[in-house]
Parts: sequence; structure tokens; C-alpha cells
Amino acid sequence: MLCYIPARLSWDANRALVKLKLITETYIIQSTRARFNKSEVDPTCRTCHYAEETMSHFLLECTALGIVRKPILGEI
Repeated sequence: MLCYIPARLSWDANRALVKLKLITETYIIQSTRARFNKSEVDPTCRTCHYAEETMSHFLLECTALGIVRKPILGEI
């Protein structure tokens, strides 16, 4: 029997997973990936394509993620 998971529940689960990885510092960003695969991975942010994707860039500086970040920071 197939089980249907509502899209909203699936979205919330994915968000929770990303939050957990960020909190535990296990979210793999491009700069980390590039450090291990120097010849194959570009450390540039895949979202804005402007700067090196560091944790501070990802969480605080990325212009492409501003639309997501603004409501969250508004709650703090």
C-alpha cells in the first residue's frame, strides 16, 4: 500500500533537516566541498554566483537567500 505524504509535511521535514544540519555544523557548503575536491568543485555560491559560499555568506550575506532570511530574522 502506498502512503501519501502531504507536500506541506514533506516541505517541513526538509526544512527541519536543513536546520538540523546547520545547527550541528554538518551542512556541506561549497567552500568545504572545494577544499576536499580542489580540482572539481568551485567554491562560489551556487545560489547567487557572486561570492565564496562560506557559512556566514550562506546564513547572512547571500543576496539570493535574502527573501528566505528576512522573515526568519524578523522573528528573532
